[in-house]
Order: sequence, then structure tokens, then C-alpha cells
Amino acid sequence: LAWSSKKFGIKAFIVMPKHAPLVKIQNTQALDAEVILEGDTLDDALEIAKRISKKTGKLFVHGFEDECIIAGNGTIGLEILKQLPEVDTIVCSIGGGGLMSGIAIALKELKPKTQLIGCQATGAASMIESFKSEHAISLGRVETFADGIAIKKTSEAIRKILQPRLSQLLHSDDEAIAGAVLTLAEKAKIVTEGAGALPLAVLEQIQRKIKNKNVVLIVSGGNLDVNVLSRIIDRGLTRAGRRLRLNVLISDRPGALANLTAFIAKMGVNILQTIHDRNEPYTHIDQTEVALTLETRGPEHTKKVISCLHEHVYRLEVVGSD
Repeated sequence: LAWSSKKFGIKAFIVMPKHAPLVKIQNTQALDAEVILEGDTLDDALEIAKRISKKTGKLFVHGFEDECIIAGNGTIGLEILKQLPEVDTIVCSIGGGGLMSGIAIALKELKPKTQLIGCQATGAASMIESFKSEHAISLGRVETFADGIAIKKTSEAIRKILQPRLSQLLHSDDEAIAGAVLTLAEKAKIVTEGAGALPLAVLEQIQRKIKNKNVVLIVSGGNLDVNVLSRIIDRGLTRAGRRLRLNVLISDRPGALANLTAFIAKMGVNILQTIHDRNEPYTHIDQTEVALTLETRGPEHTKKVISCLHEHVYRLEVVGSD
């Protein structure tokens, strides 16, 4: 919207939640739009935008319910058919549903047998609940780092477009989404926000159905702050079994910590952080607790590290590992 407004010489006012990603704010401002930060959620921002429009007389453009927005999103479906006419399945994330609606209308008109699979974050599955109820609903709250699809209140108009056209509607939790962000960054060299990585996160749920099929994932949205990316990478590595957090209890004698770290090094493990705490109240006077953050080669290596360390410490607690 900001890009189009700049192209046609129109002043745009974009309302975003107060905690919108900084990169999204900066990119929008770079297109000469004025960003108004109001409300805690996308739903709040939407209502505030309506009030500003009514008060000032400015044209209100709905983020996902506007017919022109839906039609514009439909061109993605046309591009897919042009580049991959033999497409069998398309997976796309759903927040308000404008993106999926446009694609669904185009595909079901031109290639009706194409399977369309929508997906939502588990903590913001408003459209899934709407499908179950067969009418628009509003969640009490949303909890997901995928802020681009964190919609509490669904649109009945969008539901009526999607429900007869989608083959399936799935959801995935934030841990799986974080893992998908990491996979896309590592293997596809794509940095995407949670909403964009969600289609990859749900892929394992439909593996058998899409075997030997031509599948397209809509990776949409790159508004991801570097600080958030750092946390996502950390969580993704933990979920993938490549980052391990341990609390171990060892002897409080000279050389004990050095022996521990040397033993870890021999297993081919990289130590990212060590916190040595002698003041833990639950340890004996001659013992000390060490908090370790380790980088391993994967799940099997992680299991081996845990097993071997059990034999060399008094006590071992896994803090974060799937």
C-alpha cells in the first residue's frame, strides 16, 4: 500500500500495532508513508485505522478484506500457474486471509483440482475455529511471535471465500515455526518472518499426502528484526537438537571445571557459554553447579553427549532440548 501510494503521489498513513517489527516500520517509512503506532494487536490497529478514516475523511483500505487487495493477491496464483502449470498443492499461511483468498479464487477458477492448504499459528488459529463454527469468531487473545498473522477476529466474508475452496486447514506451534525460519535461512538462504515460514513448518503434517506431488509453499513476509532472528535461531537450533543447555553438578576442586570442559571438547562439542555458580544453596560445600550452553552436530550427537556426561558429573539436568 505504501509503495502504491508513493508511485501515484498519494500520502499514505499506515497504522501498525505498537510492537510492530522495527524493520517493517522502517521499510514503510522509506516509502514516504506515515506510520502510526497504535494498539497492541493487528485487530486493535485495524479498528484505530477505521476511526482515523472516519474522523479525517481519508480513504480506508482494509488489510485483507478489501476486494482490490484480494485481487492483487490473486496474481500470485496466476504467476504460479504460469511458472508451474503442473502444480498439485499450494500451502499458504492465513492471518486475516486476504492472501489465501486471492490465490484460492484464481486457482479454483483456472485449475480446480489443485489442493489448497491453509495454515495458522497454533496461538492464533482464529480461522480454524471459524471453519469449525461455520461463522466468523473472535479469539480471547493471540499468542505467537508470527505477528503478521496474529489476528483475533476473523472476517465472515473471507471465511465464505476460503471454506469451500480449501482442502485443509492446519496449525503449527511457535517452536516448529522457529525451526522453519532457521531451515529457510540455512538451506534456502531466505530470511523470512514467522508468517512466511509457517507453510514449511506444517509440511511434515502432510508428507504422505504430497509425496511425488508438485508442491508450492508461499513464503511471504520478510519483516523480521535482527534481535528476534537471533532468538529464533537459538530456539530453532535447540529444537533441532543442535544446541543444548545443561546444569551439571561437579566437584568444587581446582581443575574440576577444566577437566569438564576438556572432556566436552574431546566429544567434538563447542561450548557457547559457561556459568560457574558456587552459591547454589542446594549443593554441598564441596560441590559447584555449572550451567552450560553447548553446540552439537545434531540429535544423535546430543544424546551421546548427555549419556557420556552423566558418567562424569554428580548430577545433570537438561534445561532445553527436544
